Amino acid sequence: MPGLTSAPTGDCSSARAEGKAAKRQPQPATCVAFGELQESAAADPLRSLADQEQLRNKARLAYQQALQVSPNDLPALLALARLYASEGDYERTLATYERAIAAHPKEAKPRYELGMCHARRKKWDLALESLQKALELDPENRSYRHTYGLCLARAQRQDESFGVLAKLEGPANAHYELARMLHHLDQDEASKQHLRQALAHNPEHLEAQQLLEALESKAADPSSYPIVPAAAETTEAYRPTRQP
Repeated sequence: MPGLTSAPTGDCSSARAEGKAAKRQPQPATCVAFGELQESAAADPLRSLADQEQLRNKARLAYQQALQVSPNDLPALLALARLYASEGDYERTLATYERAIAAHPKEAKPRYELGMCHARRKKWDLALESLQKALELDPENRSYRHTYGLCLARAQRQDESFGVLAKLEGPANAHYELARMLHHLDQDEASKQHLRQALAHNPEHLEAQQLLEALESKAADPSSYPIVPAAAETTEAYRPTRQP
């Protein structure tokens, strides 16, 4: 089929050099790389559903092979957890992240990804607990802190959210991001209050100006909706995008 990329073949052992090296046990990193290649190929929308499923199964087997070689390999555990999450297998996703955390208690990344997993299912208390622990382990990670602030807002803890976001990027942007989240939650009056505060801190904040004008136009004429893209339901970190 035109435009269809060829599927990677074999298992992760075949990704290594031929000859004597191929007879040795594959390295976990090789297996993970091979699995990620299968997942990338599975994401091709031109493939049939059967082909996509077969490729994801190959990815899973590759990650599991890496863990047979090294049971606590962090990249393999994270890759496997992400694969389970993409397939909607929540129980295996959580179990794999918990395994990664138990094996690597000082690593922030598995706790962060576990928090995002909970956030996607709107389990905000669990999400915040995991994200907070990730920040304790990696307090200078701006992406983690930004996501934590947004998750607080999504959990209706706006004062705490503002405190986190304001320290990270200043009060004007903090008010603007809270306004976007509140608009996403259909709390437009509260959103407008934060937009006015954003503009009080920075009268030249273009995005805040545009969103406030749109919300006020919507109040006068409901047919003016939609306004701006809503904040991600997953609370993934984002930066405001300037509109034309």
